[in-house]
Amino acid sequence: MKSGPRRGGFYEPVEQIKVLLAPDNGEHDNFIVQVAVVYVLAVLFNVPRIFQYDVIYTREGNDTVPHKQLTAMGRSSGYDIFYLNIFHTAVLFILPLVVLVIINSIIIQQLQVSKANMRSHSLHYIG
Repeated sequence: MKSGPRRGGFYEPVEQIKVLLAPDNGEHDNFIVQVAVVYVLAVLFNVPRIFQYDVIYTREGNDTVPHKQLTAMGRSSGYDIFYLNIFHTAVLFILPLVVLVIINSIIIQQLQVSKANMRSHSLHYIG
């Protein structure tokens, strides 16, 4: 009987992360680039939100309380229609759905090819 940490379960994701972060792994640079691209795209997607509100400080008794107030850009109908409705819906709902459908189609096609290969190269495969 072996002693030591058990493989699988809790330790499996930790081992996968160690492989990704290992300096001798050939996919390490690709992983860093992918994370950087996602980070930059997330920042660019949210840049208009920086200019949507102003923070106004008001005195209430002895306290200074911050309140948000829409800027001219935040009040404009073009910003509301284009960014908050069309662009936001396309990027957060439609684009992920399209990517999911494409990736699932590729996976299904590869599974069909694999099944056909197994059927043609195996004597006992029934599936």
